[in-house]
Amino acid sequence: MTDVIVHFYFWFDLILVSVIGLCVGSFLNVVIYRIPLSYTCHGGVMSVAFPPSHCPVCKHSIPARDNIPLVSYILLKGRCRFCHERINVLYPVTEGATFIAFICFYMLFFNTDIVLFLLSVFLFCLLYVISIIDFRYYIIPDRLLLVLFGGGVVYSYLYGNIIYDALGLVIYFLIFAIIVFACESFSDKQILGMGDIKLYLSVVPWAGGLNFPFVMLISSIAGLFLAGIWKLYVKKIYVSNELTKDIDENRFIPFGPAIAVALLIVYLAVLLR
Repeated sequence: MTDVIVHFYFWFDLILVSVIGLCVGSFLNVVIYRIPLSYTCHGGVMSVAFPPSHCPVCKHSIPARDNIPLVSYILLKGRCRFCHERINVLYPVTEGATFIAFICFYMLFFNTDIVLFLLSVFLFCLLYVISIIDFRYYIIPDRLLLVLFGGGVVYSYLYGNIIYDALGLVIYFLIFAIIVFACESFSDKQILGMGDIKLYLSVVPWAGGLNFPFVMLISSIAGLFLAGIWKLYVKKIYVSNELTKDIDENRFIPFGPAIAVALLIVYLAVLLR
C-alpha cells in the first residue's frame, strides 16, 4: 500500500511540474517577444503585462482556447486562427524546452531539495530568455541581468561560499575593466560587448568564484560552434528577404548563448559531482 501511495505522488508531482513547465514556457515567450519591443515603444505602450496576447501580424486578440501551451499550436497546425499566418516556431520550441527542463530538474532535485529545484529552473529560464533575446536582437537587458545576479546571490548564500564569490566578483570585475581599457587604448576592435561582460559578472555567484574560469573556457569553445549556427541563421534571414548583398560575414556574433551554455554545464557539474 505504501508503494502505491509513493508512486501515486511521484506521478502526480511529475504531471504537475510538467504542466507548470509548459505554462512557464508560454510566459517566457511573452518575455522574449515583449522586452525587446519595450525598448522601442514610446510612452510605455508595450510591457510584459500589456497589451493582452495578440497575433503580431493581424493584431487580433488571442482567445484562451488558442493559448494552451503546445496543444493550441498543434491543433491550429502552426497558423493563426484569424489571418492564417504561420506562428513562429520559437513559441512551441520554448514551451517544449521548459517542459523538458522542468522534468529533468524534477528528476534530479525535486525529492531531495525543493529549493534547489526552484533555483535551477529559475536559472534555466533566465538563461534561455537572455540567450534568445541576445541571439535575435543583439541586446541583453539590464533588468534580466539584475534578476539573474540577485538569484545568484541567493544561490551563493544557500549552497556556495558567498565570501569567496564576492571576492571573486571583485577580482573578475577588475580583470574585465583592464581588458576593456586595453582594448579602447590599443585597438579599434571590441572583443566583448558590454552586455556580455555584464552577463559574465552576473553569473559569478552561480558558478562560484573558483569555478568561474571554467565558464570562460567553455563559453569560448561554445562560441566557436555558435558562430557557425549564427552565420547560417543570418544567411537564411537575408536570403529569405532577398537581401544577400547586405550579408556581412564580419558582424559581431551574439555571445550570450555561449555564456549561458557554459554556466549550465559548470552549474550541473558542480551539483552532480
